[in-house]
Amino acid sequence: MIHIEVDGKVLMHSDPGEWTTTPPDVQAVQKAGPNEPWMLLVQAALAKAATLAMAGKRPEETTICVTTRKNGWIVDYTNG
Repeated sequence: MIHIEVDGKVLMHSDPGEWTTTPPDVQAVQKAGPNEPWMLLVQAALAKAATLAMAGKRPEETTICVTTRKNGWIVDYTNG
């Protein structure tokens, strides 16, 4: 399962093993902060999950929670 939240809003909560094409809700995730530095972590997690799923391997449970502030951001990344 991959779970992505930005500022408390759930943008994705899905099982990569069920993806047959583009992950569901990926556009909502991309729109959340297309030019933000934390998006690199989000994209890497999505790519890893998709790669493992395409290889027939079970991706690890992944949770990413991003909290933005006026002059910064915090990411809580849990994998495994």
